[in-house]
Amino acid sequence: MKGRRWDYPFGLNINYVPRSDSLLSFAQLRSLADELPLLRTVIETRKDQIAALNWTVRPRFSGGPGAANRCAALRAFLTMPDCRHDFATWLRMIVEDMLVIDAATIYPRYARSGAVYSLEEIDGSTIKPLIGEDGRAPA
Repeated sequence: MKGRRWDYPFGLNINYVPRSDSLLSFAQLRSLADELPLLRTVIETRKDQIAALNWTVRPRFSGGPGAANRCAALRAFLTMPDCRHDFATWLRMIVEDMLVIDAATIYPRYARSGAVYSLEEIDGSTIKPLIGEDGRAPA
């Protein structure tokens, strides 16, 4: 028998409603963010600040001969990471979920070749992490 990381309630993985054991649901958190004008102003200000930051892609180390080409290709990919929205709009959606429900979720969609085709922002309130018998996330 493996040791458990923490003693979780019986049937925890059976309950498939995310945050059902919390005091506030995802819907309530979103309602609070939308209905409290001061909170909405703070969230929008932070999103504006983050979206206004300059960003670039560069190799961490020297990177070798093809590093500049790979960085340029990655910068081109990130101009429209989900193939629908520009980077600033996409980033604002991610930051919204992070600040409001603390469940920002990015789904990598792959092309048939195995390369990353897009990075789609999905609703983090629809994701329920499961735990294994040892109290940890499964591999």
